[in-house]
Amino acid sequence: MSNKYGLKFEYNNEKCVEEVKTHHIVLSEDDERSFKRTDDRHYNLLIEGENYHSLRVLEYTHAGKIDVIYIDPPYNTGHKDFVYNDNFVDKEDSFRHSKWLSFMHRRLELAKKLMSERGVIFISIDDNEFAQLKLLCDQVFGEENFLANLVWKKKFNGGYDAQFITTEHEYVLVYAKNKTQTKLNTIPFNVKDDKAYKGEDEHIATRGRFKIMNLDDKSLKYSSSLDFAIKAPDGSQIKPENCWRWGKDKVEWGMKNGFLSIVKDKDKWRVNKKQYQYCDNDGEIIVRAYPLRSIIDGISNTTSSNEIKDLFGDKNVFQYAKPVELIKRLLFVASQKDSIVLDFFAGSGTTGQAVAELNKEDGGTRQFIICTNNDISDKLPKGICTQVTYPRLVKTIDDENLQCFRIQLLKKEGKHTSHHIDQLVEDNKLLPVLMLRYNTFDVAETSDKYSIFTNYDQSFYLGVWHKGIGTSGLAFSRKMNTYCQNNEILVCRDSTYPKHYYQSINR
Repeated sequence: MSNKYGLKFEYNNEKCVEEVKTHHIVLSEDDERSFKRTDDRHYNLLIEGENYHSLRVLEYTHAGKIDVIYIDPPYNTGHKDFVYNDNFVDKEDSFRHSKWLSFMHRRLELAKKLMSERGVIFISIDDNEFAQLKLLCDQVFGEENFLANLVWKKKFNGGYDAQFITTEHEYVLVYAKNKTQTKLNTIPFNVKDDKAYKGEDEHIATRGRFKIMNLDDKSLKYSSSLDFAIKAPDGSQIKPENCWRWGKDKVEWGMKNGFLSIVKDKDKWRVNKKQYQYCDNDGEIIVRAYPLRSIIDGISNTTSSNEIKDLFGDKNVFQYAKPVELIKRLLFVASQKDSIVLDFFAGSGTTGQAVAELNKEDGGTRQFIICTNNDISDKLPKGICTQVTYPRLVKTIDDENLQCFRIQLLKKEGKHTSHHIDQLVEDNKLLPVLMLRYNTFDVAETSDKYSIFTNYDQSFYLGVWHKGIGTSGLAFSRKMNTYCQNNEILVCRDSTYPKHYYQSINR
């Protein structure tokens, strides 16, 4: 008899999963919310709807394309923060951990399919489900792709009324799609604020300030080649107590180029090495940087409350937002300037703001996709997407473009037939999905027979023929080539459109 190590839980039925069996998942454009602020930028995406449905659509449109995922899922505290099948899960529910795990498992499996080979996922969590989530992620992404468990110190004071121990932190679990392909960026060190660098000389414009280190290193293993005399300004010979850090040639170079100084300290000559802020010991200009540390300090949760208050005049409009600076730090480490970033528990939309701010700071063209439902509450009678997520994006993403969609479920009428697909095509129900797949949101031309779309810089065109193209194919191909040689044509009865989508998303 063999014992297996791993996570076991009851796989519970979920309403949104069952709905896929009886409905088609399609997208509808929200033209009233979408906006284009500049011609030289791609569109960022806001998808409103159940995130399981959104992920199923993205599985078709963005498989293998997402470089960074950040999510802040419900923590399952038992205090009405987690809804399963339209009901709050409280501490009295004996299946609450099992329900949460099956809920997360379905979504993480889909998220993995969306990640590029160098992709990284960050998942915020607290003690309520941390242990279970770690095991679940080991199962989904592979234990070998675990990168770190980040500890975010979110509180700097308070907590004096805790019954046992004041909890000041949360976690961020970090996994790679393929650890061997992942490369994380280092964080530039803010040397301007480093008080250790106090000295200034004639090289400050290029090398910055410097700090002093004794060239006589007592900690080094003795080497006769490093034991020699250096001439002092008064002609005397300076001998090390042990040996120098540098050899004779390097000392001569250091003296000539200003990296060494000789000073008198208590009637004794001393040779000092200058460690500059922006220059290494070989005279090369450098950017001082370090890997992301596992303990994130200096970013308070109070910051996020103030950010919500500044945007909406009331910090209680949304109480669980993460600080923008926290998300920016994670995204900076894991993204390239042209990465696609996904958040399918978007909440207030912090991730969208963080992406826009990063792009503004480093000239990047990162694109965000954020998915959120429109849950209604007493405080948000029109729903969170309508009253919080979308308004926050409008106010904070500056010169970025935004394309908005809503998830739409269409009741299946009996067994699937080609006629049924034709009806979806004629009603243009599948066009938004294709626009999303090919990142073509600008309409170049449209008629009752076809639609032609292009991307933001007109470097690619998508032609969609709504019915059997017949003898019109050659003429349509010529028309597409007049727009751009880089194009693709999809035809109703072609295996790619819409049959392939139908089979992928409605299986």
